[in-house]
Amino acid sequence: MSAKPPTPHSRPDWQTARNIANRAPARLPAAVVPLADAAARILANDVAALADVPHYASSAMDGWAVSGDGPWMLVPARPRPVADSAAEPDPSSAQFTATVLAHGTAALIVTGGLVPAGADRVVPSERGTVDVGLLAEQSGPVGRDHIRAAGEEARQGDIVLHRGLRLNPAHIAVAASCGHDELPVRARPRVALVLTGDEVQLTGIPQPGFVRDSFGVTLPSLIGSLGGEVVSLLRSRDSLADLLGALRDSQRGAPTPDLIVTTGGTGASGVDHLHEALRGLGAELLVDRVAMRPGGPSLVARLPNGCLLLGLPGNPLAAMVALVVLGHPLLAGCAGEPLPPVSTVVTRDALEGRAGAVLLSPYRLIDGQAVLNAFTGSAMMRGLADADGLLVCPAEGAPAGATLDALPAPWNA
Repeated sequence: MSAKPPTPHSRPDWQTARNIANRAPARLPAAVVPLADAAARILANDVAALADVPHYASSAMDGWAVSGDGPWMLVPARPRPVADSAAEPDPSSAQFTATVLAHGTAALIVTGGLVPAGADRVVPSERGTVDVGLLAEQSGPVGRDHIRAAGEEARQGDIVLHRGLRLNPAHIAVAASCGHDELPVRARPRVALVLTGDEVQLTGIPQPGFVRDSFGVTLPSLIGSLGGEVVSLLRSRDSLADLLGALRDSQRGAPTPDLIVTTGGTGASGVDHLHEALRGLGAELLVDRVAMRPGGPSLVARLPNGCLLLGLPGNPLAAMVALVVLGHPLLAGCAGEPLPPVSTVVTRDALEGRAGAVLLSPYRLIDGQAVLNAFTGSAMMRGLADADGLLVCPAEGAPAGATLDALPAPWNA
């Protein structure tokens, strides 16, 4: 006799639901990507310098490397090996320099050039004059030696980039200067979208009885901002057969998804088929509804092949709230990261609660205090578009000046 499937967490509070979502995924391995593809990715491990930076003493100026006191006798520069052995060396480039300087001699050097052994400093080109093979320096204080010492920026083994950084172009340059050709970055969970609804119109002004599609044009970028990568988008009519077909097809794509995100169909009306479809697929429900408004009719499930599914409600604001509360922790868990942090804000005004569930409402900060936005019905997006985040108001409400939890808007996460 087979064991009964575990009972899902039915209508947990929002914090419990976040924890379940974050623990549900199996951690994906870090990806190793070329430097050219690493910008904007999250660094998965600390990065150490593979060599001293600079790895040789180099000139900080165009001029002459000199040994001892002047005037100095100029010695001819010798060619250095070039990285590209097929290239013809240019006598005016940094590939030409003296390898050793005797006392009282000088050799041409350019910025970045290898400082020869025996050199004490570099005389900048604007401070030197050459006459009959002798270099003389203009009078005045010597100042700096204009030599960049080996290891001045980093020593071999120094940690130069720390885990968790969102890599910018300067970080990439640091990695290159430290000898790296690739970097380990957090996995980007592959996400398949399955969008439902007979009433959805994809373009133009919707006809009466229809609604304009907002999910297909926003979810890919929103999921991207939270660390995922949408790899496919399928649409399903409001029938069980269509939904089952779309869910099966979404798992057959290449690459296979780590997470399926659906919109609509999470309720209990005659056109809501997601629960029945999940039963037909043999899925395990992990979260079935959440004690919050909007976004309460949301769910998290695990399919038999291990792929997770996040069911978002069909109303736009409700879906976005569920994406923040459940989707962000799911994506973080796939990358092996902890729960995204929750901040706190101080309310300017007294807030009414709603019995039985917390209210997550778009707010903006005005003079450092949280003020609720207008246009925050579950089908409205104007309030979220102008929001700093979602304010979590307890069921009993809150007085003015209360300190409450808040979640960042997806694009500020």
